[in-house]
Amino acid sequence: MEIPAFYIQDAKVFPQDQSYTLMVVNYVLPQDDIVVRSHYDCEEGEEGEEQKVSEARLPDILQGNKYKFATLKLMHQTDKAIKEVTETTILDASKVSIEFSPNGEYLAILIKKKNILRVYKTSEDIESLIAEIDSGAPPLLEISGRDEMKKTKHLEFDMNSKYLVCFGLESLNVIDLEGDGDTFETF
Repeated sequence: MEIPAFYIQDAKVFPQDQSYTLMVVNYVLPQDDIVVRSHYDCEEGEEGEEQKVSEARLPDILQGNKYKFATLKLMHQTDKAIKEVTETTILDASKVSIEFSPNGEYLAILIKKKNILRVYKTSEDIESLIAEIDSGAPPLLEISGRDEMKKTKHLEFDMNSKYLVCFGLESLNVIDLEGDGDTFETF
């Protein structure tokens, strides 16, 4: 197993350029008490053992938010390979769903446990959008803490990219993206 490992929660192809895929990943440390021992050969003339050994706990080595929260990872496929372009951490989020509008104009991010929906408008391209999210740029629309959204599990845009439908087993919410952002219908 590669450490740290990661698992993919969700992944979507960018509609405007299908060589890009945006994934929601969580990095996984198998357990907190893993100790990493590094062995180094001693330099010539040094006294003591043939090798030096340093020891540290894996969580201390792998510090950073991406090991605690969900991460957006942008991948790009070329003729010969798929490579990572960039990644950004979604703070305070572990369960996340994403959806692009059919025309690629919008990206919706649903942070399930925090009951937060963020909708971003793509500026120039997907790489620029991820850079904006990483820099903390505000979304076009943010809905948080609404009781109507608590049971939301899925996101879908209509074919014209005008409405965002958020639904689950016990909820159906429709958001007019061309309205003033307060156009929110619950069924």
